[in-house]
Formats: sequence, structure tokens, C-alpha cells
Amino acid sequence: MPKIPEKQDFERMIKASFTPYRFSISDRALMLLFFSPRNLSRLVGKRRMRWWFSTLAIVLLLTNTIDTNAQKGPFRLSLEGHYGFMIPHRPVLRNIVKGNSFGMAVAVEWHTSGLKRWHHLYRSPAWGVEFSYADLGNPDVLGEQVTLLSTIRLPLGKSERMRHHILAGGGLGYNSIIWDMNDNLKGVTIGSRINAALSLGYFIDQSVSDQLEVYGGLRITHLSNGAVRLPNLGTNNLSATVGVRFNRRPKPESKDVVFLAELPRQGRLFTSVSTGVKENLPPGGPTFFVHSVSLSYEHRRNWKTGFFIRTDLFLNNAVRPLMQREGTYTGRNSDVLQHGVGLGYAKYYGRLRFDVMMGYYTFDRFRGNGKIYHRFGFRYKATERIEAWLGLKTHFARADHPEVGIIYRMW
Repeated sequence: MPKIPEKQDFERMIKASFTPYRFSISDRALMLLFFSPRNLSRLVGKRRMRWWFSTLAIVLLLTNTIDTNAQKGPFRLSLEGHYGFMIPHRPVLRNIVKGNSFGMAVAVEWHTSGLKRWHHLYRSPAWGVEFSYADLGNPDVLGEQVTLLSTIRLPLGKSERMRHHILAGGGLGYNSIIWDMNDNLKGVTIGSRINAALSLGYFIDQSVSDQLEVYGGLRITHLSNGAVRLPNLGTNNLSATVGVRFNRRPKPESKDVVFLAELPRQGRLFTSVSTGVKENLPPGGPTFFVHSVSLSYEHRRNWKTGFFIRTDLFLNNAVRPLMQREGTYTGRNSDVLQHGVGLGYAKYYGRLRFDVMMGYYTFDRFRGNGKIYHRFGFRYKATERIEAWLGLKTHFARADHPEVGIIYRMW
């Protein structure tokens, strides 16, 4: 039977792991032994052990990659820990937020090449992939979360030794426990296991050596399904973060690329179609399709920003049963139509751009959502005239439905 490591053995292993590329196979075996079922059950309980083992396996796999490829590839590995709390953004959540949240994350990232204009405009950002685990402090009701995100790190400072940056990420999240009428009536945060995940953080970096840097900051991670499956109050986990980044590489050398100095003033006319699905209250009912057609005039102010005005026409089948319930349904096709106009702001990252828009319903027979709506999302420029759209329509902080679509530039 293997010997259980003593405290000093574990401390020796941790110290050795912070020496660049000294994390040996024997140390990994010692870590696995320390986190054996016998010891781990004493620390976190049997219920959470499966999450620890899954996360630990990914961390060990990536540290092994660093050992064998650190001197070859331009990627960088980040390991970080999180400690914070879930924000009770609705009164009903105050009774189920019992304790502090904690977790860990591992990420791999690469510097942009410097061959494109937006690389220079955003001071050589880095993009990457991040896997994270979080315990929300109430495992019986809120459960644990695992996220897989695509991230971009945007530098803010010019100093090479002491830097700060914004990290933004989006992807998928998995919730171990969801709302259930019989087993988890209090867990009203999320009604689906697979959700959209968004994360935003501010960090300060400090270089330790050419191969290592430490960083710390604050980040908030949001999980929800966009009202595809109710309930969908969502979770907002705010946490303080500390981490280390291995295999620190210098930014790519400046390329001899000549860009046009000024953007010619340009206005463009776009039309788009999109579709989405949603569920009405109470939870457990059918899902409904929501289709939209839009026309927008867009003015690109400079290489990074732009503005647009848009008119939207929605075919919202989800309002029909709601109007029948309140006695306002007339049976006409216009009952499910909604029309609105709005103003928006665009942020450009090469072929990718982020849009945010506030709209006002000029026609809407269903009054339950108010007069104001919002649309957020990403557009990707596939060709000179065709773009793909992935977004979310909301009424202030309440999601209405996610949407996917195609955008066509008319002129």
C-alpha cells in the first residue's frame, strides 16, 4: 500500500513546481497520491471529488506539455485560483447563497502575429483557451460549474515589467445541479445543464523572470441559457484571482507592414435575418421560435468603432399563449408581430466585431415586456458582403432569447 505523503513532502513538491520546468513525473505522482480518495474526502467531501479529479487531470496534462514543449512553441500556460462569492442579483437568491465560492482555472494562450491592423490598434493582444472549475458555496442547491472559454487579453499599459490588462471570454458552461420540481425546487438560478458562459476581468501582471510572471485581479463570470430553458435567473460569480503564467514569451517583433493611415469615411446599408428559441413561464412548457428581419444603416467612425441605426421586425410566436392567458389575443397575425427602432455601437476586432443596441418598440400588442429592448452580439465577416451573427435579445437584465443569423451588405 503506498505511503501517504507527509506535509513536508507536499511543501517540497509545491516549491519545486515553481522552478521553471522542474515539475517532474515523480512530483506529479506525489500530487496524485496527496489527492487520493482517502485524503481528498477529508478536505472537500466525496460529493466534490469528481470535479477535483477532472480539473487536476487537465492541469497535469498541460504541465506535462510545458515540460516537453516549452522551449519549442510560442504558447503560454496560466494557472490561477479564484475566491469570491455569487452575487445575489435577485431577492430570491439571497436565501440560497450560503458561502463563498472558490475554484481554479488553467489556460493556454498565444500572442497575435502583428500582421493585421487590429493587432497594433489593441497593443498586441493575446488570445487563448481557458478551462475553469468553480464551487458556488452551496453544492446541494447551486452545484458546481465547469466552463470552457475562448478568451482575448487586451493590454492597457505600456510598461514591459509592470502591466495591466482586460480579459474577456465567451464559451460554454456546465452546471452540475439545475432546478428540478421534485429534487431542487430552490435552485431557481438555471434550468439547463449546458449554458452560455461569459467572463470579464481586470488584472495586473508582474514579471518575475523571462519565463515566469504572476498576476492578480478581479473577474466576474456569468452563466445562463438565454431563456431557452426556464428558470433562467443566471449566476454571477465575482472573485478575486491570483495566478502564475509560465513560458512567458516576448511580443512578436514588429513587422514591416504598411497600413492605410486613415479610414475613408464610409456608410453601409445592411439587411439581416435571424432566428431563436425561448420558453415561457412556468418552467417545463413548450419552446417557441422567434424570427426577425432587420435593416440598418451603419457608419464606421474609425478603425476601432462605429455607430448604426436599425429597424427590426420580430415574429414572436412566444407571445401568443401569453396574450391568450391574459385575454388580449384577437386571433390576428399581427398579434405576434413586434416592430422597433434603435441606436447601436460597434467595436471592431479585425473580421470580428461586437455590437450593442438599445431599441424602442413602435408596435407591440403584448405589453408584458415594456417598450425598451436590447440586442447584444458578435458579427463575423465571412466575405465582403456576408457576415454571421450570434447574439442575445434582452429586456434590460432579463434575457428574452438567443439568436443566430446571416447579415448581407446591400451597399
